[in-house]
Amino acid sequence: MNPDRIQPVIAYDTVFHWIDQEAKRTYRRISAGIAWPIGILPGYAVILAEEKYKEAGFSDHIIHALAETESPTFDDLFRKCRDLSKLFHCEDLRADTSNEAAMEILHRFNRQQQEERRPPIHFGAASFTHLGELKTCFAYGIQRIADRTATGRKTLNLDGCPILQRCLATVPSDTATGDKATEYPPLVALCMALATLDNHPYHEPIPEIMQKKEYNPLTFWRDRADHRPLHSYRQR
Repeated sequence: MNPDRIQPVIAYDTVFHWIDQEAKRTYRRISAGIAWPIGILPGYAVILAEEKYKEAGFSDHIIHALAETESPTFDDLFRKCRDLSKLFHCEDLRADTSNEAAMEILHRFNRQQQEERRPPIHFGAASFTHLGELKTCFAYGIQRIADRTATGRKTLNLDGCPILQRCLATVPSDTATGDKATEYPPLVALCMALATLDNHPYHEPIPEIMQKKEYNPLTFWRDRADHRPLHSYRQR
């Protein structure tokens, strides 16, 4: 996997968008969905990227699945999520944070990371899951998948994730109405990431300095001595 594939464009500590140097695309948001391991089923994580510009004739921005990973253990899944987060410059990791057992394992993992002087990992609550409604998030995601993969207006590209594609091929048509969310971790993770992108309106990023009361857009660029244009960030 090319470590230089995704390059965030940053100005004044604010990411404005991401450049995909392999696919020649520009993304306005990148988000990850994570499903915890359960029983004999491995946990799963997927990285989604939303194109910055709409294609003519489409009402939704096209979303691409960039990468996936799975693991039967929590600790290994946490490590893999951290690696993907770093590789794709994705700080928006969504999971079912209402799962108390998973959060306790995460707390122990981060405590160990601190002792070993390694960075911790943190997850945000996926839409609808903060009330313990994993089923609601799942049903919403299933509907959005159907909407985005309808013939003639496909706006969800899963070509980069064979595990997820195989899972979707085996899901019964009545899954959205049944209590089956925990049976398909890859699908749950996809639903979480999709719910984040589709259920939360996009806001143009504004550097923190421009949000201050003393900010004057007429003189800011003229007076700022250390002004630098937008630039791509490359990890060393």
